[in-house]
Amino acid sequence: MDGIPDSHKEVYDTWLEKAKTDAAAAKLVRLIEDHPREELYDTLNDPYELNNLADRPAAKPVLLRLRGQLAKKRKELGDADE
Repeated sequence: MDGIPDSHKEVYDTWLEKAKTDAAAAKLVRLIEDHPREELYDTLNDPYELNNLADRPAAKPVLLRLRGQLAKKRKELGDADE
C-alpha cells in the first residue's frame, strides 16, 4: 500500500489497472478488497481460497468450533471482544 515499504504496491497497481478491462481480474480485486467478516475455505480442493464456504449451512459446525477456539484464545490473551 502507499507509504509502506515492500508492500508490493507496484504489482497491485497493475492488477487494479487490469481489473478495469478484465472481469476475472476485477473479481480477484473485489475478493481482496471486499472480503466478508468470516471466511472458511477447503484449502485442499480450493488452494487459492476463491470459494468462501462460511455462509453454507453445512459449514456451521466448523464455524462454531472455530469461533469457540478463537474466543478461548482471545480470553487467554486478554484481548477484548469486538
